[in-house]
Amino acid sequence: LVLALGLNEGSGSSAVDASGNGLDASLVNGPSWVPGRYGAGLDFDGVNDHLVVADADPIDLTDTFTIAAWVQPDRTTGWQTVAMKSTVNGLAYGLYGSGFFGDGPTLFVNSGGADYDAEANTVLTTGTWQHLAVTVDGTTARFYINGNPAGSAPIGGAAVTSSQPLYIGGNAVWDYENYQGLIDEIQIYDRALTPTEITTVKDTPVAVDETPPTVPGSLVATGGVERVDLSWDASTDDSGVDRYEVHRSTEPDFAPSASTLIDTVTDTTFGDEGLATGSYTYRVIARDLSGNGSDPSEPATAESLADQPPTISIVAPVDGVEVSGVVALEVDA
Repeated sequence: LVLALGLNEGSGSSAVDASGNGLDASLVNGPSWVPGRYGAGLDFDGVNDHLVVADADPIDLTDTFTIAAWVQPDRTTGWQTVAMKSTVNGLAYGLYGSGFFGDGPTLFVNSGGADYDAEANTVLTTGTWQHLAVTVDGTTARFYINGNPAGSAPIGGAAVTSSQPLYIGGNAVWDYENYQGLIDEIQIYDRALTPTEITTVKDTPVAVDETPPTVPGSLVATGGVERVDLSWDASTDDSGVDRYEVHRSTEPDFAPSASTLIDTVTDTTFGDEGLATGSYTYRVIARDLSGNGSDPSEPATAESLADQPPTISIVAPVDGVEVSGVVALEVDA
């Protein structure tokens, strides 16, 4: 999760990002606070209202991502911006609630100067709340309306990155692409969510989650030749565990930090390969969808062994014993 705007403030000129990335949005030209799908939401006038999220690395999406929001359009014709990451004179990626001629929701991706688009097979309905989502897995865009599949199409390339803002409900590039209607619960992920996850997002209001996952339990480190293999018990979290951060040190009782982080994984196992001979200690931290981190696991230590061939020694006969034809060998594996 890279951006989550629940729009539950109900007043004011900003909306707090609940993803943990601190990407708060500013209201521009006064979209009105109204009752939303969950809590409060915003009413866009279709003229010049929009939200602005300043450029940041997490929202520079490329080949895999998901954009989701609750929408209640007042019209279903014309380009209506739901969320768009802009470039200087265009877009990097953008989800529209409708196309110019009254088409269904449409996704645009600018890949190295070439624009690719994908369109849903269902047109949104005016005057009623609908959950709109699109996922991109690197090759295909898939649309969902109210959690149900609403068409798919190939996407020809990864989105370019830019230093320009993310816009919601309109944009400052094309003034005829302003959304008219209500928007609530905007969420963006840097991977393609599964259909089950789309349903969870649809049914779960955005909230500022401050509860970390439980500590990864029973961390076990097993040494091998130029490697150490790890396993641990899965953590739990009220909003779902998103990833595990694996930390390594040569100190037996270290505190995890940015300098000790060696990888981020989604499984509860990890193979640390290409290690020099020596002793290594590991700790694992779980993070949830909002970026909250658990306390570190208890440390686990193992030896990485050198890659050496077996040794062979010849055992000499005992004094006074004649040996004919066979020499005893002991092989140390």
